[in-house]
Amino acid sequence: MNLNLNRSNIGLYRFLLIVTCFFVVSAVGPGLFGQTISNSSWQYKIFHLVCHQDAFRSYSVNSVSMAVCARCFGIYTALFIGLLIAPLVVNIRFLNRTRCLAFLATSIIINFADVLANATGIYSNTLHSRFVLGALFGLSIMLFLADEFFKKITLTEDTYGTTSTT
Repeated sequence: MNLNLNRSNIGLYRFLLIVTCFFVVSAVGPGLFGQTISNSSWQYKIFHLVCHQDAFRSYSVNSVSMAVCARCFGIYTALFIGLLIAPLVVNIRFLNRTRCLAFLATSIIINFADVLANATGIYSNTLHSRFVLGALFGLSIMLFLADEFFKKITLTEDTYGTTSTT
């Protein structure tokens, strides 16, 4: 089985790799760059529409809260790592579109249950549990989308020389 990065998708793949890397670095926040002013930095302004940016739910770097919460940081980090390993994971035989979709749905349900259980006081989640569950969601997104970038090509005697994908 060979992998084929569709020519039309190679530009999109590279763009997403750069964007997700930028998101991860930016999400770390002003502490990474030695700044002490937090809420007025460009990193907070970028992410204010997609994250609640609660300092109690965010990791700190150099005593400055990250620009995103632990769950969002997990999502962005896993998206970036998922893009890096996408060429490798599409070779795993048991990963198919249906299973990846089930993994994505399961990660959404688990994250929703975590938020609901914390909000109702059933238990109190931690920064680490939020990060891990966010990473689970980000990775499930990448597994689901990996097939869009890397098509599995099975060459047989009948299909050799054609561009059919499976």
